[in-house]
Amino acid sequence: MFCASANDSSGDLAGAETPVPRTTIRIHPLPNWGGDMNETQKNCRCCREPIDARATKCPHCYGFQTRWHLSLIVLPSLVIPFIILIPILTRPTFSQARAKFNPAEPQLTVLEARHEYETRPDNPSQFTRITRIAPVWIYGTVQNASSQAWSRVEFFVEFKDAAGNRIDLCNATLSQTVEPHSSLEFRLSTQTNKDAETIASVDVKATSAKVPYGR
Repeated sequence: MFCASANDSSGDLAGAETPVPRTTIRIHPLPNWGGDMNETQKNCRCCREPIDARATKCPHCYGFQTRWHLSLIVLPSLVIPFIILIPILTRPTFSQARAKFNPAEPQLTVLEARHEYETRPDNPSQFTRITRIAPVWIYGTVQNASSQAWSRVEFFVEFKDAAGNRIDLCNATLSQTVEPHSSLEFRLSTQTNKDAETIASVDVKATSAKVPYGR
Protein backbone atom coordinates (compact mmCIF):
# COMPACT_ATOMS: atom_id res chain seq x y z
CA MET A 1 0.00 0.00 0.00
CA PHE A 2 2.80 2.36 0.83
CA CYS A 3 4.69 1.72 -2.37
CA ALA A 4 1.58 2.10 -4.54
CA SER A 5 0.68 5.40 -2.99
CA ALA A 6 4.23 6.58 -3.52
CA ASN A 7 4.19 5.71 -7.21
CA ASP A 8 0.81 7.43 -7.67
CA SER A 9 2.06 10.64 -6.11
CA SER A 10 5.19 10.68 -8.26
CA GLY A 11 3.11 10.15 -11.40
CA ASP A 12 0.91 13.10 -10.57
CA LEU A 13 3.95 15.37 -10.12
CA ALA A 14 5.47 14.28 -13.41
CA GLY A 15 2.29 15.00 -15.31
CA ALA A 16 1.87 18.54 -13.89
CA GLU A 17 3.07 21.58 -16.08
CA THR A 18 5.92 23.83 -14.84
CA PRO A 19 4.67 27.41 -14.28
CA VAL A 20 6.24 30.05 -16.65
CA PRO A 21 7.37 33.34 -14.98
CA ARG A 22 5.55 36.42 -16.19
CA THR A 23 7.51 39.26 -17.88
CA THR A 24 6.15 42.78 -17.67
CA ILE A 25 6.81 44.96 -20.79
CA ARG A 26 6.27 48.68 -20.41
CA ILE A 27 5.74 50.69 -23.58
CA HIS A 28 6.52 54.39 -23.27
CA PRO A 29 4.76 56.69 -25.72
CA LEU A 30 7.05 58.59 -28.13
CA PRO A 31 7.31 62.32 -27.51
CA ASN A 32 5.62 64.63 -29.91
CA TRP A 33 8.63 66.18 -31.67
CA GLY A 34 6.61 67.99 -34.30
CA GLY A 35 3.29 69.65 -34.55
CA ASP A 36 1.23 71.24 -31.87
CA MET A 37 0.65 69.39 -28.63
CA ASN A 38 -2.78 70.94 -28.42
CA GLU A 39 -4.46 74.16 -29.31
CA THR A 40 -2.70 76.16 -26.56
CA GLN A 41 0.84 74.67 -26.57
CA LYS A 42 3.55 73.76 -29.02
CA ASN A 43 7.12 72.45 -28.89
CA CYS A 44 10.06 74.86 -29.07
CA ARG A 45 11.96 74.72 -32.37
CA CYS A 46 15.30 74.65 -30.50
CA CYS A 47 14.96 72.84 -27.15
CA ARG A 48 11.63 71.03 -27.84
CA GLU A 49 10.15 72.14 -24.53
CA PRO A 50 6.38 72.83 -24.44
CA ILE A 51 5.62 76.52 -24.73
CA ASP A 52 2.65 78.70 -25.49
CA ALA A 53 1.40 78.31 -29.04
CA ARG A 54 1.46 82.09 -29.55
CA ALA A 55 5.01 82.53 -28.21
CA THR A 56 7.63 83.90 -30.62
CA LYS A 57 10.52 83.33 -28.18
CA CYS A 58 11.12 80.30 -25.96
CA PRO A 59 11.18 81.13 -22.21
CA HIS A 60 13.53 78.18 -21.58
CA CYS A 61 16.31 78.55 -24.20
CA TYR A 62 15.34 82.03 -25.50
CA GLY A 63 15.24 80.67 -29.05
CA PHE A 64 13.13 82.48 -31.64
CA GLN A 65 10.26 80.51 -33.16
CA THR A 66 9.92 82.42 -36.45
CA ARG A 67 12.08 81.84 -39.52
CA TRP A 68 12.91 85.49 -40.14
CA HIS A 69 14.67 85.66 -36.76
CA LEU A 70 16.85 82.74 -37.82
CA SER A 71 17.74 84.55 -41.04
CA LEU A 72 18.89 87.57 -39.00
CA ILE A 73 21.39 85.29 -37.24
CA VAL A 74 22.65 83.40 -40.29
CA LEU A 75 22.83 86.30 -42.77
CA PRO A 76 25.29 88.50 -40.79
CA SER A 77 27.60 85.54 -40.25
CA LEU A 78 27.87 85.21 -44.04
CA VAL A 79 28.19 88.91 -44.87
CA ILE A 80 30.59 90.09 -42.14
CA PRO A 81 33.60 88.02 -43.39
CA PHE A 82 33.28 89.61 -46.84
CA ILE A 83 33.12 93.10 -45.32
CA ILE A 84 36.34 92.41 -43.41
CA LEU A 85 38.20 90.85 -46.35
CA ILE A 86 37.37 93.50 -48.99
CA PRO A 87 39.55 96.31 -47.45
CA ILE A 88 42.36 93.86 -46.79
CA LEU A 89 42.39 92.55 -50.36
CA THR A 90 42.05 95.95 -52.03
CA ARG A 91 44.52 97.91 -49.89
CA PRO A 92 48.21 97.71 -50.87
CA THR A 93 50.53 96.30 -48.25
CA PHE A 94 53.25 98.39 -46.59
CA SER A 95 55.98 96.37 -48.30
CA GLN A 96 54.52 97.12 -51.72
CA ALA A 97 54.15 100.82 -50.90
CA ARG A 98 57.72 101.18 -49.65
CA ALA A 99 59.12 99.12 -52.51
CA LYS A 100 57.90 101.70 -55.04
CA PHE A 101 59.76 104.56 -53.38
CA ASN A 102 63.47 104.73 -54.11
CA PRO A 103 65.41 107.47 -52.27
CA ALA A 104 68.18 107.28 -54.90
CA GLU A 105 65.78 108.46 -57.62
CA PRO A 106 64.69 112.12 -57.78
CA GLN A 107 61.07 111.37 -56.89
CA LEU A 108 60.79 113.70 -53.90
CA THR A 109 63.24 116.57 -53.73
CA VAL A 110 63.48 119.30 -51.09
CA LEU A 111 64.08 122.53 -52.99
CA GLU A 112 64.81 124.78 -50.02
CA ALA A 113 64.87 124.36 -46.28
CA ARG A 114 65.44 126.67 -43.35
CA HIS A 115 65.16 126.31 -39.61
CA GLU A 116 63.65 128.51 -36.94
CA TYR A 117 63.80 128.07 -33.18
CA GLU A 118 60.47 128.12 -31.42
CA THR A 119 60.04 131.25 -29.36
CA ARG A 120 58.92 130.79 -25.78
CA PRO A 121 58.38 133.91 -23.67
CA ASP A 122 58.82 131.95 -20.43
CA ASN A 123 62.13 130.47 -21.61
CA PRO A 124 64.29 132.97 -23.53
CA SER A 125 67.15 130.47 -23.87
CA GLN A 126 64.87 128.27 -26.03
CA PHE A 127 65.85 125.14 -24.06
CA THR A 128 63.63 123.17 -21.75
CA ARG A 129 64.74 123.33 -18.15
CA ILE A 130 65.15 119.56 -17.69
CA THR A 131 66.33 117.94 -20.96
CA ARG A 132 68.15 120.92 -22.50
CA ILE A 133 66.38 120.23 -25.83
CA ALA A 134 65.18 123.10 -28.00
CA PRO A 135 62.17 122.75 -30.33
CA VAL A 136 62.99 123.74 -33.92
CA TRP A 137 60.69 124.26 -36.89
CA ILE A 138 61.91 123.19 -40.34
CA TYR A 139 60.38 125.09 -43.26
CA GLY A 140 60.77 124.08 -46.88
CA THR A 141 59.25 122.99 -50.19
CA VAL A 142 59.16 119.41 -51.45
CA GLN A 143 58.71 118.68 -55.16
CA ASN A 144 57.24 115.44 -56.49
CA ALA A 145 58.72 114.63 -59.92
CA SER A 146 57.00 111.24 -60.26
CA SER A 147 53.52 110.30 -61.47
CA GLN A 148 52.68 108.74 -58.10
CA ALA A 149 51.22 110.54 -55.11
CA TRP A 150 53.10 110.09 -51.82
CA SER A 151 52.02 110.39 -48.21
CA ARG A 152 53.66 109.89 -44.82
CA VAL A 153 56.95 111.17 -46.20
CA GLU A 154 59.83 110.68 -43.78
CA PHE A 155 62.68 113.21 -43.86
CA PHE A 156 66.23 112.95 -42.62
CA VAL A 157 67.28 116.33 -41.16
CA GLU A 158 70.93 117.28 -40.69
CA PHE A 159 71.94 120.33 -38.67
CA LYS A 160 75.24 121.86 -39.88
CA ASP A 161 77.56 124.53 -38.60
CA ALA A 162 79.10 127.41 -40.54
CA ALA A 163 81.83 125.12 -41.94
CA GLY A 164 79.26 122.64 -43.31
CA ASN A 165 79.97 119.95 -40.74
CA ARG A 166 77.11 117.91 -39.35
CA ILE A 167 76.62 118.60 -35.66
CA ASP A 168 73.19 117.02 -35.09
CA LEU A 169 70.52 115.01 -36.91
CA CYS A 170 66.92 113.88 -36.48
CA ASN A 171 63.92 112.41 -38.34
CA ALA A 172 60.61 114.06 -39.13
CA THR A 173 57.40 112.92 -40.82
CA LEU A 174 55.14 114.88 -43.16
CA SER A 175 51.48 113.94 -42.71
CA GLN A 176 50.27 115.67 -45.88
CA THR A 177 50.08 114.05 -49.34
CA VAL A 178 52.33 115.28 -52.14
CA GLU A 179 50.42 115.08 -55.41
CA PRO A 180 52.12 113.94 -58.66
CA HIS A 181 54.18 116.56 -60.52
CA SER A 182 53.53 119.22 -57.93
CA SER A 183 55.20 121.04 -55.05
CA LEU A 184 54.14 121.34 -51.43
CA GLU A 185 55.31 123.70 -48.73
CA PHE A 186 55.82 121.98 -45.40
CA ARG A 187 56.64 122.70 -41.77
CA LEU A 188 58.24 119.98 -39.65
CA SER A 189 58.58 119.90 -35.89
CA THR A 190 62.00 118.75 -34.67
CA GLN A 191 64.27 119.09 -31.64
CA THR A 192 67.95 119.65 -31.04
CA ASN A 193 70.30 120.22 -28.14
CA LYS A 194 72.47 122.73 -30.02
CA ASP A 195 72.41 126.46 -29.54
CA ALA A 196 70.92 128.75 -32.16
CA GLU A 197 74.33 130.35 -32.73
CA THR A 198 75.89 126.97 -33.48
CA ILE A 199 73.53 125.84 -36.24
CA ALA A 200 74.07 127.71 -39.49
CA SER A 201 71.96 125.63 -41.93
CA VAL A 202 69.91 122.45 -42.30
CA ASP A 203 69.93 119.74 -44.96
CA VAL A 204 66.64 117.84 -45.49
CA LYS A 205 66.26 114.66 -47.60
CA ALA A 206 63.28 112.37 -48.19
CA THR A 207 64.13 108.80 -47.14
CA SER A 208 60.81 106.93 -47.43
CA ALA A 209 57.16 107.40 -48.31
CA LYS A 210 53.94 105.44 -48.63
CA VAL A 211 51.31 105.19 -51.32
CA PRO A 212 48.07 106.87 -50.15
CA TYR A 213 45.09 104.64 -49.54
CA GLY A 214 43.19 103.96 -52.73
CA ARG A 215 45.81 105.59 -55.01
